[in-house]
Amino acid sequence: MGLYSLYNNATDSCRLEWSIQSALTHFLAENFDSIQANSTKTLKNNQFNDSCNTFRNKLTYIDPIKFPRFGTCLVAIDEIISVLCNDNIIGRQMKCLSCEKNVSNLFQKSLNPHLWTKHAEDTGYLPSLDITTIQEWSFVSLTACKTTIHPSDHQIVFCQVPCWLWFEVWPQVKPKTLPSISLDLPSSNGYFQYELNTIIYHGMNHFTCSFIDDNKHLWFHDRQQNQGNPIFLNKIDQIQFSDLIEFEGQFANIYIYQRL
Repeated sequence: MGLYSLYNNATDSCRLEWSIQSALTHFLAENFDSIQANSTKTLKNNQFNDSCNTFRNKLTYIDPIKFPRFGTCLVAIDEIISVLCNDNIIGRQMKCLSCEKNVSNLFQKSLNPHLWTKHAEDTGYLPSLDITTIQEWSFVSLTACKTTIHPSDHQIVFCQVPCWLWFEVWPQVKPKTLPSISLDLPSSNGYFQYELNTIIYHGMNHFTCSFIDDNKHLWFHDRQQNQGNPIFLNKIDQIQFSDLIEFEGQFANIYIYQRL
């Protein structure tokens, strides 16, 4: 449901960009377009459920160890997002504008305490901070992408600005990472803005999500509740910020941002 919301809220260029990344993204894009074209809620729900089941079968066919179709093994959601968001190389490749060379390191999608301690001070933040935002962590990650051949005053940017960015967070990692509603990140074509769209929660061996629609309304989705239909929570500017970190006993595990 989170991916469906991301796709529906994306610009036409982002939809096209994502749909041609792989056979899986092409399959989902075609299904999302077909679901959106259905006029009745019942047809939409039935087709969405069919698409979910087919998608699970496709993942299992790709890697039955990582993506078991049945059993008690919990599939790592970051593995699924990684497959779909193509963040392995293209989406995280960095470039130095000062010397016009690609950077060997990639933009980090998860906060690494060692990198924070090592590079936070270079970016103007205290290494001993207990709490940081995803925007602050992004700046530190950009700094950490530099190698010894890039002086500290060189500007590191994204080679190709991805349509979606996702960040993995864990409650036990210090400094604690809080979501930013929006992000500003540099590219070779200037700064691009991203907005928070989807949050994936984990707890009690179960994943749920919340997502923001194009009316800036926050919805919660759990296939085990409300007959699998999303539940309206509130307008994003009226939501409790704590709900973006923890909801119904589950902690946010992944934040997904969409490019504007």
